[in-house]
Amino acid sequence: MADEASISSSHGFVIGMNRHGEVRQFRQSISDRWGGLFLLEGEGTIALGDARQPLVPGDFILYEPFHVHSFAAVAIPWTYFWFHFAVRPHIKLESMTANTAVPDVYLAHFDGAERELVARTLREALELKLQSLEGEGGALSFLLIETVIQRLCDRIQEAETLLDPRIVRARRLLLLADGSDMESVARECGMSHTAFYNLFRRKTGSSPRAFREHALMERAKQYLEYTGFSMQEIATQLGMPDQFYFSVRFKKYTGLTPSRYRAEKRGL
Repeated sequence: MADEASISSSHGFVIGMNRHGEVRQFRQSISDRWGGLFLLEGEGTIALGDARQPLVPGDFILYEPFHVHSFAAVAIPWTYFWFHFAVRPHIKLESMTANTAVPDVYLAHFDGAERELVARTLREALELKLQSLEGEGGALSFLLIETVIQRLCDRIQEAETLLDPRIVRARRLLLLADGSDMESVARECGMSHTAFYNLFRRKTGSSPRAFREHALMERAKQYLEYTGFSMQEIATQLGMPDQFYFSVRFKKYTGLTPSRYRAEKRGL
């Protein structure tokens, strides 16, 4: 995050609290670890490429590493806790499914006493880190961070139980390297191809293939803009057979070749 008001770092994670008094946009400055944000007041957005998710007070988000998200404060003052962390094995983030308009962002909303509890826990974590950047204070601070992360995970998983479990499973399968095989995904979800397509579109508003294509192409945009990966390396990361196939898919999605998109974004 930019414009940090209170920052503490050590023990593999950083935490801070910001308050923006003017409408503004900025990009995250740490992208090698998972990130989290809990909004206290105001309204804003998190975006990745063309995908954008509104945020209101009580929203708590986690976002995946290796993507550079942009943030905007749209109703001020915009006050929030933020942190970045390395995942330890007992935190099972891989069991969650992204549930926002941004493909790699996970959101849970908290109200009332539960919102106060999350805010109080994050405030205590920040104070511990500021008081003791080395030693026991830092370790205790991270334990507090993990308790609120687990609370978010539990909330998302509770919400998923209200969805058709076949859709939850399908969304995960579609984002795997072999997720382009719709017959296989449908079979894994216990449905015929036609039944799977109709159910997915009815529940999500998108076809399975469009859901997968959007997620992959938005990820490709980030690779092109923020990494030095070659076209073949990006194709491999996306589970595509070669750079030529990737280039055709990308141009169909954006209207630009990957090389042209990278050049325009970098002002070349």
